[in-house]
Amino acid sequence: MDKIYYIDRSGQTEGPFNLEELRGLYATRAINEKTVWTMEGGAAWVPLSELPGVCPSALEDKELTKCKGCGRDISTKASSCPHCGCLLHGTLPQHQERMACPHCGSHAVGKVRGLQGIGEVFLCIVLFFLFLVPGLIYYIYMESVPYCSGCGRRV
Repeated sequence: MDKIYYIDRSGQTEGPFNLEELRGLYATRAINEKTVWTMEGGAAWVPLSELPGVCPSALEDKELTKCKGCGRDISTKASSCPHCGCLLHGTLPQHQERMACPHCGSHAVGKVRGLQGIGEVFLCIVLFFLFLVPGLIYYIYMESVPYCSGCGRRV
């Protein structure tokens, strides 16, 4: 089974891609060594230069080490594990720091798109009607109030 990768270009997450597709994007210069990537379910975004098998510089890196967090093989040049986000050398740059979940302590926290659960859907509907209905009533009322076509003020 192929591993699934995602890339971030200009703040937009793109994917899923397999390794062959990433090689193709790199060969056509659609992405470069500085493009950041993560695996499906991964916690950290790291430069493409740290993914063996895509960039020539990454192919030359034969030095691997075990991640202390998940035990998987990772490049010795990596600043963090692309699988679990464990820091290897110092700290992540500020734009890559991840917050921890207050419930389980996991650093695999990301943005959720859409409404999650019936409570959020209900709240969205209530807020929609809370602001829409008074606006419609005001609009209907104001249509019945005469105004001066010379100055535009209500009479």
